[in-house]
Amino acid sequence: PAYVDTGHLLFTLGDTLMAVAFDASRLSVIGEPVAFVQGIRGAGNATADYAISANGTLVYVPATAEVVSDTAVVWVDRSGKVLGRAVPELVANPSDPRLSPDGGRLLLTVVGQSGPNVAVYDAKRDSVPRNLSFDGASVDPVWIEKNGEYVAYLVIGGARLARTGRLHWRRTDGGEPQPLLPDALGISTGSFNAETNHLAFVAVESQSGPGRGRSARRGIFTVSVTEDGGQLKAGVPERFSSREFTELDPQYSPDGRWLAFVTDKSGRSEVWVRAVSAGQAGLRYERQMSSNGGTNPRWSRTKNELLFQSGDVILAAPYTIKGDTLEPDKPAVRVEKVGGIQWDLARDGRIAVIAPVNPADQKEKAPAEHTVVFLQNLFDEVRRRVK
Repeated sequence: PAYVDTGHLLFTLGDTLMAVAFDASRLSVIGEPVAFVQGIRGAGNATADYAISANGTLVYVPATAEVVSDTAVVWVDRSGKVLGRAVPELVANPSDPRLSPDGGRLLLTVVGQSGPNVAVYDAKRDSVPRNLSFDGASVDPVWIEKNGEYVAYLVIGGARLARTGRLHWRRTDGGEPQPLLPDALGISTGSFNAETNHLAFVAVESQSGPGRGRSARRGIFTVSVTEDGGQLKAGVPERFSSREFTELDPQYSPDGRWLAFVTDKSGRSEVWVRAVSAGQAGLRYERQMSSNGGTNPRWSRTKNELLFQSGDVILAAPYTIKGDTLEPDKPAVRVEKVGGIQWDLARDGRIAVIAPVNPADQKEKAPAEHTVVFLQNLFDEVRRRVK
């Protein structure tokens, strides 16, 4: 770490240069750290390759090719043709794309030198995704609240291959991460519905609740999540899944009345829809939506249709609501060749896909070993952004 004349402490966390206000007389930090530069070689170690001059010029060696991905986040049309990039620059090993309710921001899991972290891309302010977590162990983010003021995600600790962990939350504009459900061993975050203030997630299921006991079966749970004085508070999780079959990837309908999910109850992965509330007989109405294999269900926000993936095709199944029932029609092809398995549906109907980039068309190259980057006026930016 280095103290600079602006009254700030600069340090690296993962592969990112951070700044925090510092009271030198009391030897204490003020407020929360802010990320400035990502992709510094050796950052997080004693040999981080950067230096800062007295006049505020930063010079650093960028991370090498091992963390530079040949993957892009792109928009595709009905034929699968790439219309353009949803994120202008290439992204380091992205996954878990989640578009914000207004479609202007995108959550991702990105993998750098320090491991996986949650990042957000804002088309109005960023050229590359900026980290929201810096622990090298955060995955699978989901937006919380109508305006996307908060994000929930899994902190997976040492179980990175299993992708199981504890649910945490934080504000998208800063603040410390906080536990959301410390007792639940989560598998994925699922989705949040702002109309009902409920989060659907997948956890290791046991007789006493999510995350307790030794059962290996995964199941869907729902839990109320409300905001109180800038803090998120979770209720008591309730089991939504049947114990007979594995059920994954829960996605709330826009009105919060239905959950689409993937289940193996037919012997292979298919998309089903089930009512959130039980009927008069105490049973939840449900219908199968896919018939030839299905994954990645996503609800349209502009029309009554549910999209899902089958092979390399994205299908759209129209449906009609009749009282307490949902009646699907025959699915139609929406995208003939999606080119990936990680995608999300925007409010306006566009589809953002994580897709490989053709090396012949790739303009961004991995930095050479002898490359250094100069960034001037760092102190001015620190004064502006870190109070």
